[in-house]
Amino acid sequence: MKLLFRPSIRNKLLLLLAAALTPALAIIYYTGHERHQEAIAEGHREAILLVDTLAEQQKLLTESIGTMLATISRLPMVEDLDAEACGYFFAELLEPLPHLINIGLFDSRGDLVAAGRPVEPFNIAASRQFRQAVATGRLAAGEYSMGRITGTPSFRFALPIYDDRQHLAGVIQAGYSFELFVDTFLKAELPPQTVLGILDHQGRRLFRFPPADHFPSGEEVPDHAWSFFSGPEPQGAVVYPGGDKRPRLFAYRQFFLPHTTEPYMVIHIAILKEEALQASRWALWRNLGLLGGAILAALILIWMFSGHLLLTPLGKLVTATRRLNEGDLAARSDLPHSPDELGQLAQAFDRMAASLEEQTRRLKEAEEGYRNIFEQSLQGIFQSSPEGRFYLINSAMAKIFGYDSPGEMLQDIANVAKQLYLHGKDRQQLWQTLQERGEVQDFEVAMRRRDGTAIWVAISARLVSEKPGKPLFAEGILVDISARKAAEGEIKRSNAELFQFAYAISHDMRQPLRMITGHLQLLAKQLGPRLSAAEAESLHYAVAGAQRLDNMIVALLDYSRVGRKTEPMQPVASRRALDEAVLFLDPVIKEKQAEIKISGHWPEVFASRDELTRLLQNLLDNALKYHRPEEQPKVEVNSLIRDGYWQVAVSDRGIGIDPAQKDRLFQVFSRLQSREQYPGSGVGLALCRKIVAHHGGWIRAGSEGPGRGSTFTFALPLTGIRSPTGATTPTL
Repeated sequence: MKLLFRPSIRNKLLLLLAAALTPALAIIYYTGHERHQEAIAEGHREAILLVDTLAEQQKLLTESIGTMLATISRLPMVEDLDAEACGYFFAELLEPLPHLINIGLFDSRGDLVAAGRPVEPFNIAASRQFRQAVATGRLAAGEYSMGRITGTPSFRFALPIYDDRQHLAGVIQAGYSFELFVDTFLKAELPPQTVLGILDHQGRRLFRFPPADHFPSGEEVPDHAWSFFSGPEPQGAVVYPGGDKRPRLFAYRQFFLPHTTEPYMVIHIAILKEEALQASRWALWRNLGLLGGAILAALILIWMFSGHLLLTPLGKLVTATRRLNEGDLAARSDLPHSPDELGQLAQAFDRMAASLEEQTRRLKEAEEGYRNIFEQSLQGIFQSSPEGRFYLINSAMAKIFGYDSPGEMLQDIANVAKQLYLHGKDRQQLWQTLQERGEVQDFEVAMRRRDGTAIWVAISARLVSEKPGKPLFAEGILVDISARKAAEGEIKRSNAELFQFAYAISHDMRQPLRMITGHLQLLAKQLGPRLSAAEAESLHYAVAGAQRLDNMIVALLDYSRVGRKTEPMQPVASRRALDEAVLFLDPVIKEKQAEIKISGHWPEVFASRDELTRLLQNLLDNALKYHRPEEQPKVEVNSLIRDGYWQVAVSDRGIGIDPAQKDRLFQVFSRLQSREQYPGSGVGLALCRKIVAHHGGWIRAGSEGPGRGSTFTFALPLTGIRSPTGATTPTL
């Protein structure tokens, strides 16, 4: 009797079995109802398990596509929109990835640039994935669409591409077929009439397996079903009539991208309820018939084989667990990894121990690598508290501030704001920015070294918080930029001296030039009748040369004044600036009977008013000037807002531009046409380029060749657009 009640696993198993025999009659009576519920629950579990399996497959697929697109987007040929190189690379990339339908590169307007598999050119600007990728700057998911290659429903992800100036250069997209889920679905071996369904974010059917003509792809599911699938719970299960009005066991799962709150896809499994119960009814009678014999056999087997099959292996697992707990990472169960539960438990334990040992090794290597980076970095690395004490600094940080070692600096600096910052308010501004944004990049500030000398540094840091509103510390890097600041100051001083020199030269040179011109004209008037034709021609050339030199000096002076002797940056009505430019050119327009067509949206921009007017006037003047004498000038001016920039295009039907000469267009005193045929100083376009650069924009010229007209396009960044009420709203 004592042996029977000893606290061993074998005795516990026997006692449990005996306890199960006592209410046997009640269990048999209640089994029918329980088995019915269990069948439903089992059906739900199977459906949920399959949904979870498909969810993991979709998650890994999304992560792999996102990683692939992020990697591809940083390739130089992709950033440069090199169609030929990208097409060849995409084709090679698709060969080992049969689940991908295609990889496509599109420009910022949504036009196809390159694709891995041949496809007719098309535009995706209206697609959900393109719009959201451009709007969020992150990976975006698509919606229901038919594959251009396969002709079957497919799904796409898109990622924006930015150039060196962080302007949108294009979008890269990858699509895959839902057929890859079919194999996983079939391996689950669910009842024959089980259905796999995939819906997009609006409840449209992306995919159904097995397919059915009366449930076509692209059709929206009923509202009552979609309200359940798109509810607040990201996953769930329910018994509900299917599309064929027959009760089904539904399990579903919503999918989200990391930065979104709206699901981009829903996967559901629907098991026919009667099929789920059919197996349970048959199993009920079978199990009742075998119950008696099974119980008897279980008693005998538990007593005979529990020691060898259960107790000994469990003892080994307990011993290995204790060793692992004591720090022996080499501890293993020494049990065979058989397919039974104990074998699986032993395998899981051994894998966990091996993984823990490997992770510990990698952690030590990572710590050593970080320590090397921390100690050998040429940039200062730090951690500081909100109160102004350093927790951690490296040798480079100490050297920047004149200390021999990090320990010496940590001991000496008790208050960062008072001891290091030249102005304590700068540290307040830094921490305010960190608390508002969570990080700062290249925060330039004046600080002092140990010996009291001032230095300029650039700080990039992030805030580490225990929870929102409770920062623990800030960590980041600090770079000494004193040399750069000194160079910038020297450049500013040199530019000021250069401007003063140019102004003095132009002012001092114009006075004698005017005297020369005046005396030459006086000589021409007094000696005109007595001069020979050659002498009169020489005198004429002298007067014209002096006047041309005076015009060049004036143009050079105007060029040097851009950004200096002009009105300050302020909100300016762009259409009013255009109207003013047109008014200045009104005599030329009337003389040439020119036709000017103005279109597009003309917003309020942040610019220098007189520089903006001069920019528009110069471009319009060129468009009116460079026409054949017998032609009526026709000029089109179009304005639009794109990617945070205000773009203006001035097009004409004039003499055009030789493509080989485009590089000379914006050079000072560079002319492509003879001065006799088209007079001018040769500074107009150079002045336009400098005005645009002063505003942080760009300008370029386009032409199909001589005699085909030309288009000059410039773009200025929009820092704000005024609403009708006068309030400022940020641009997208």
